[in-house]
Amino acid sequence: MKKQLQLALVVLVLALFTIDGRATLKSSKWEDQPEELQEIVQRLASVSDEKGVANNKRTSSSDEILKLKSEIDQYSQSHSGTNLNWHYWGNSVESIYRLASRQVAKNYGESEAFVLEGVRLLQASENDDPNAALIPMLHLIVFHVHDWVESHPIETGQLWDSSGKLFSHSESSYARSLWEFHRATVESRILDNLGAQFG
Repeated sequence: MKKQLQLALVVLVLALFTIDGRATLKSSKWEDQPEELQEIVQRLASVSDEKGVANNKRTSSSDEILKLKSEIDQYSQSHSGTNLNWHYWGNSVESIYRLASRQVAKNYGESEAFVLEGVRLLQASENDDPNAALIPMLHLIVFHVHDWVESHPIETGQLWDSSGKLFSHSESSYARSLWEFHRATVESRILDNLGAQFG
């Protein structure tokens, strides 16, 4: 019974967060966002320029991507309690960042920097709290992708889903509903992860 009450409380808090988050998204501007988020975006752009990839030259190899997966694996294995959300961290972290970076990145360099920033957030977690990086990670995705959606309404008509398929809508009016779908997907994964811990 106690576990059911805990789970119900989590669902209620997440629902309130979702309602408040949607209101924030409608009026959000980058200058109104936390300074930390603005610094992250500036750092991504800086890394992209430093790598000299203005012409969409890929800067990572398959070996580097495997190394990235290995780092996520090592992170998961070294943090207490992470086995409960290994499916989220191990199978979803990279795919979520890849999904977001495909929508946001102007070139491959920024895309890779976006993924690596996710690893940095993971590594910044406290040893006794494997979910400590979850909130800044979600905020990074929400605000960064939302800014891109607002700036590129036509391009947003083509978004990737979790299976790698392309939404081939040509009308920009579909952009908002597609973005809501992706945002709901991220939130549902968070809810599943919390449910696994309380269940």
